[in-house]
Amino acid sequence: MNLVDLLQIPVCQTPDTLALWDGSAKRPRCLTFAQLDAQVQRVALFLQNQGLQPGQGVLVLQPLSAELYIILGALFRLGLVALFLDPSAGIPHLNHCCQLFPPHALIATSKAYSLLPLSAPLRHIPLKIAIGLPVPGTLSWHHLPPPD
Repeated sequence: MNLVDLLQIPVCQTPDTLALWDGSAKRPRCLTFAQLDAQVQRVALFLQNQGLQPGQGVLVLQPLSAELYIILGALFRLGLVALFLDPSAGIPHLNHCCQLFPPHALIATSKAYSLLPLSAPLRHIPLKIAIGLPVPGTLSWHHLPPPD
């Protein structure tokens, strides 16, 4: 049993119970287990439709937020490997880590995309998804299909 399996229990038993409260944004955001599961499924389907396969790495540059938990749920549901790097460790460290295990996708805030010009390994990641404001040359979080 893994985290994704554990989260299915409250989705089935108590779907309307509060699962996540995010006070990091300008407006606080609350998600029930059913809402969280629906958003995780939506993002998982989007990532799967982009061709990502189990075992592939996805570099995530996203601060602690509801979006981070939704992304992680989707990655785990698909059997993808979530890669986390601290951008404050510097570009050489980021480049080295990306060379050790080259990610197949990058999911990052629009602010984190400012690192791309400084890092050749980041520029060569095949699939780039921006969360928040659109970033040229990336798929935007806003391109996700609407929830059912």
